[in-house]
Order: sequence, then structure tokens, then C-alpha cells
Amino acid sequence: MINKTFAALEQELNSCFLERAEVIRGLLVAAIARGNILILGAPGGAKTAIAECLAQQLGGVFFSRLLTKVSTPEELFGPLSLKALENDQYKRVTARKLPEADIAVIDEVFKCNSAVLNTLLPIMNERVYFDDGSTPRQIPLQVLVGLSNELPDGGTDGELAALWDRFDLRYTVEYIKDERNFAGMLQLSSAKPRTTISLQELTTVQKQAEQVKITGDIIQALVRLWKELRAQGFIISDRRFRNCLRFLQAHAWLEGRLEVADDDIVILSHMLWTEPEQIKAIRKMVLGFANPLVVKANEIFDGALEWKAKLTATPDGAERTALATEANHKLKAAQRMLTELIKQAKAEGKSSVTITERLAAIQAMNEAVVNTYLLGL
Repeated sequence: MINKTFAALEQELNSCFLERAEVIRGLLVAAIARGNILILGAPGGAKTAIAECLAQQLGGVFFSRLLTKVSTPEELFGPLSLKALENDQYKRVTARKLPEADIAVIDEVFKCNSAVLNTLLPIMNERVYFDDGSTPRQIPLQVLVGLSNELPDGGTDGELAALWDRFDLRYTVEYIKDERNFAGMLQLSSAKPRTTISLQELTTVQKQAEQVKITGDIIQALVRLWKELRAQGFIISDRRFRNCLRFLQAHAWLEGRLEVADDDIVILSHMLWTEPEQIKAIRKMVLGFANPLVVKANEIFDGALEWKAKLTATPDGAERTALATEANHKLKAAQRMLTELIKQAKAEGKSSVTITERLAAIQAMNEAVVNTYLLGL
């Protein structure tokens, strides 16, 4: 029953935020895995809106803060307790601050100075807060969402490398690309998702996800992926690979499975990259282990995008009309290939969601080519 509730919330969020399905899935996975997620992208890409919308649909205490270069520890952890100081104790009043939160969203997370941000490390990693500087206190934090318009100063291996590494899932978002989705976005109402998930339900789900079985076949697949990554020069820390298991279990739970399947490995494409330029190569490698059919679908889709780019770059005239005719044939052939891949995926018990999305995108592309370049509508 709870699976259906999560599925309903995911569907509603996808209806509110177009072309953000992967980020929304990542936020839900992070909440179930009790992890940390970073959303990176240009201003105006709905990063904050998505994160805060989901946070408000989850039960528990919600904390949100926009950091600046002059932000102080008080903004995150609360002011010093004057009463404690009278007793020679260095404590903060943490009420309604990060140490008391179940869900936290920190906007412009890399803007603040490293002294403040490094205080987040034990909170993100062990879910503890050092209240008096030496005594760790367990905190109720379920998920921490970091938002940023840019990479940390000094890069991902600079002064804030430890903070960067604590984000289990990392996503980059761009502005809406599809014309229909853009039109749909302009017509969206201000309505928010109706489905809510209580803190008790979330903790129940977390316990259920911990029981999702990780088979020996999945472990061997991860070993092969680890070896392939190292062979290609990508070095992933042991801690990050170990943490991947929780997220595989969370993803499998969302899919309604009692054990992790190959398809769940797709979530690792958002866990194993360090530099943004690595994303494409890491994603292709991970998808090859998760669902090779998706790799083929992406290759077909990339070919369709190339035809679209050629048409856009060709001046109006007989040459473009001939090119549009050829593109029409190519796009129809691409649709047939994707349809066959969907049938193959279903026959093999693999997910066909991404392939179906690629098919829909190429169908829309083909329709636009015919209407715009051949019929002149």
C-alpha cells in the first residue's frame, strides 16, 4: 500500500515539474536511503521548487536555508545558549534549526565559508551533531538536499572536496528542451501534489528497504562495474561504493521488488561521477550493466537528435525539403527499432520506461518535421 502512495506522489511531482523525472526519482530514493542529494544547475531551473515541494509532502520537521558568503553558524545550528555559557558550556539553541530537522534543503550550499560547511560533514555522514564541540548527538535528519548554481570554489577536489563527496546522489538540471513540455510548463497551474507521506510511513519504508535482498549476481555485477570504471581511469572511493548498496535497495523498493535487479543499477549513474564532464561516460557505462537495451535506445535517440540539428541548420529551400523527407524515413525507422526494444525489454523482464520515453520524444520530433518542413503547417 505504501508503494502505491510513493508512486502517486512521484506521478504528481512529474506532472508539476516537467523533464525532471530523474531528479524526482533521486529525491525519493535519497529519502528512503536516508541519504544526501545535490541538485546542480543554472538559476531558474526549478531546483529549489522541486526540493521544497517534495520536502513539504513528507512528514516531519522541515528546515530550509539560503546560504551566502557571509552566512554564520547561527543560521544553520542556532545561536549560542547564554544559559549554558553561564555554566561554562558551549552549546547552541538548536530549536527549529538543522540539528532538529527531519528534512533539510540548503540552497547555494557551496557559497558559505569552509569552516561553517565542514561542520556539516558529521551531520551528512553519521547523522550526528557535536552540540558542545566534543559530544556527538544523534539527529533525526532523514534526507539533506543541497542546491547550487555552480561547482564549489576550487573545484570538486578543492577545499570543499569532503563536502562534495558527502552528497550520495548528484544531479545536473538544464532548462526545458522539448517544445511541447515548454508549452505545457507555461500552462501549468499552481496546484501542488495532493499525496503526503508521514514521517512514520517514511521510517517504515526505510526499514522495508533495508530488507530488500542483494543477490550474489548483483554483487558480481558491481565488481565488474568497479573493474571497468578503474580500467577507464575512474577511481571511486570504497565508501561511496559501499553506500551504493542502500540506494540500490531503495530504488528496488520503489519499483516494488523484494530483491535488487539489474535495472536498479541505473541509479548509480548519479552516484559515481565526480566531475560534470564525466557524466556522459559514466552514465553509458552504468547503463550497460543495468539495462543494455536502454543504451541502444539512447544511441537511437542521439541519432534522431542529429537529424533534427541538421534540419535546423539547413536554410529553407529544396535541400532542406529533401533532407526533411530523408529525416522522416529515418525517424520512422527509429520508432520501429524502439518499438522492438520495448517488446524485447518486456520479454526479458527489464524496465521499458526510458525506451518508451525515447519513443514518445522521437514520435513528437517526427510529427514536427512533417508538419513544419514537409506540410508547411
